[in-house]
Order: sequence, then structure tokens, then C-alpha cells
Amino acid sequence: MKKVLIITYYWPPSGGAGVQRWLKLSKYLAKEGVEVHVLTVDPAKASYNVIDEKLNNDVHNKVMVYKTDTCEPLNFYSKIVGKSNVPKSGFSNVSKHSFKIKIAAFLRSNIFIPDPRKGWYKYGLKKAKYLIKQKGIKHVITTSPPHSVQMIGLKLKELYAEKIKWISDLRDPWTDIYYYPLLNHSFYSRRIDRKYEKNVIEKCDVLLTLGETFKRTFISKSKHSIEKKIVLFSNGYDPEDFKRIKIKEDKSKYTITYTGTMADSYEPEIFFDALEKLTKKYYKDTFELKMVGSITDEIKKKLIIRFKNKVSFIPLVSHSEALVYMCNADLLLVVTPGETGPVPGKIFEYIAANKPIIGIGKGDMADLLIKTKSGRAFSRTENQDVFNYLNLLYLNYKNNVTFDQNKKIVNSLSVASNARGMINSFLSD
Repeated sequence: MKKVLIITYYWPPSGGAGVQRWLKLSKYLAKEGVEVHVLTVDPAKASYNVIDEKLNNDVHNKVMVYKTDTCEPLNFYSKIVGKSNVPKSGFSNVSKHSFKIKIAAFLRSNIFIPDPRKGWYKYGLKKAKYLIKQKGIKHVITTSPPHSVQMIGLKLKELYAEKIKWISDLRDPWTDIYYYPLLNHSFYSRRIDRKYEKNVIEKCDVLLTLGETFKRTFISKSKHSIEKKIVLFSNGYDPEDFKRIKIKEDKSKYTITYTGTMADSYEPEIFFDALEKLTKKYYKDTFELKMVGSITDEIKKKLIIRFKNKVSFIPLVSHSEALVYMCNADLLLVVTPGETGPVPGKIFEYIAANKPIIGIGKGDMADLLIKTKSGRAFSRTENQDVFNYLNLLYLNYKNNVTFDQNKKIVNSLSVASNARGMINSFLSD
């Protein structure tokens, strides 16, 4: 039996996109007969941005989970200044002019390198060493963010060398993440951070990343030839999540839904310009814009001015509830921070929801939408094209035109398919 140790900071009851990848993969690896061990932090001591207790129900009963102590500076800081002044997921609140938030970001970047969750390092390392010896584990996966988790893998590789195969999973860029300039690193702290990143990508046995864009970024970090060990390993959707969702047959209004985080830096205006134009063109029809998740106050104000009672804001919901919103939409919106980048994790669930998708920001996402025939992605300069496509989708909706995805490709995007591919490739001895 293959044995694998997954080291991850984010695990239920933590919510958010970062949990889904290995929660789902561990489930299907276990179903395929892999002995899965998960090492994570004690949730009572962790500093999570989002809590989703319902995700505990998705941990497979054969997955063995070990939780350790930690030392979390963010917890102490939040008690002093309040949770609202702690940088949020994606640092969506760091761009604001709050002095306290700026101070928190500065401390995070220049004292706690690579991140404030590095306090878990010694506890995680100690338990990982024990599990490797006691369970005879040869495959170790470290997944980040937080990138301090990769430091555990780096040390384990130093200690056990050829005895283990270390798979470093970098779900997001490290020093090239879109919000990195907001963190105000000093020259010294930035240099240390880049050295950590370089050591990880050069010394791991396998480097997992999400798409060609990230792959090129990581290759540029090293003078060594690391291309051969990089494996493009996308996220996916869990078919079981969609089995019990009830679809409402309400055709009285056209519902556009966005789920997740939207910060000011996302620059979503091009879509809202097109939507405003559409609502004015079909002024007798009823439209509804649902913004589900963490939306900045500035964006909320702008949307209320533009759409008044046509827009509604739903605070962060559980993963299962987010899927219900997706499946009951008539159109799904995804906005990426920046013009290029990887495929956002939620796009796979958008596709599985079997609804048309409009993406703002291209990158690897654009190709996936075209391949699956699920929609289109646009750059922030294609104003007329966004409106034309939105208008086409609305006319298709009014005329009951069937939405025809490429089901064969859609089915290949499931987590079950990813888990089987993993076993046959980088989990092989």
C-alpha cells in the first residue's frame, strides 16, 4: 500500500479555497487505496481567516489526521487591535488607508518571514519526523500558502535525503503573488524570502503548480534546470458535492452570481459597465446581481449606486451553500487579480454547476473555458466584446437555447480523475 504524508496548515474547520485542494484529493486517494496521513495545526490554536465547520463532514474516514500545537502571533495581534485590523485572505483589506492594517502588514513582512504562521514550524517538523519513522512514509507533500509549511519539507529533505520523496505543492506564487507589493518588505526581508523560495523549488523532488504561467515564473527563479520536475496539477471539482443540490426553476429574473473574495485591486469595472448597459437595454426585464463572499466596502458602494435594488450582498457562506448559489445562477462571474495567472480554484465548480461563465482576466483560465465550452474570459480592454458576449448569453437565456458544454472534458476535471493521475505519476516509487 502506498503511504503519503500531507502537511497542510489549512484543514477543516478552516474554510476558504485553500482547504479544498487536499481535502478533496485526500478523500479520493483514500478511495483508491492509498494510506493517507494528514498533518495539520490544532484549530483551537490556529489563526484561520474563515471557518467552515461543515467541511469536517468531508474528511474521509480512512484519512488519518494529526493535529499539533503552534505559536500564532496573529492571534495575539488580533486581540490587541481587533480581527478587522488583521490582514484578510488575499490581503483584500491591506490596500485601505487604515494605519493599524498597514502596521500589521509591515510586521508580517519584515519580522515573520516568510509569514506569521511560521510559529507552527517546530511543532509540525517534530510530528512529521515521528510519523515518517513510525509509519514508514516515503512520500511527503507540503502544500502552501502559508509558505512557511514548505520550510518543514525543506528540513525533512535535508534530514532524510533519498529516504523520502518530497513533493512541494505551490498553489500560489510566493514572492510574485499579486498582493506582494502591498506588504512593504524591506530589501533585507525580501532577499530572505526569495532565498527561501529558491531553496524550496531547487531541493524538492517534485514541484506541483497550477498552470503554465506559474511554471514559467518558478523556472525563472533558478539557474538550475528544474523544468523536468515541475508537474502541472490543477484543482478540480468533487462530483459528490453536486448530487443533492436542488435547482430552483425561477425564470422571473436573470441572476448573475459571483462567489469568493473581491478586493479593490481586482478591477472588475469592465463587467459592471457591460451589465449596466445590458440592464438599460432590456429595462423592462428583471435582473439580479448576487455578490456572495468577501466584497470590499468600496466595491459595494459603487454597485449600490449603479444597480440599487438589483444587487444583493451575501456574507461568507459555507462551501456547500456557495455551491447552491452557483447552481441556481443563470450566469457566473469570475474575476482574477491581474490579466494573467492560473486557473482560479472555484472555476472548476463553476464549470461543474453547468452554467455559462464570464471571466475577467485571461491567463490559463481563458483556455479552460474555451475547451470545456463553458464561457469566455476577457482582458480589461475588451469592453465591447464583454458586452456583446453578455448580450448573447442573455438572449440565449430568453430564447431557452440549450447550454452545451463539452461533457467529456468537464468529466476529466473531477478530483477523482486527478487523484488517479497522481497515483500513476509522482506518487509512484
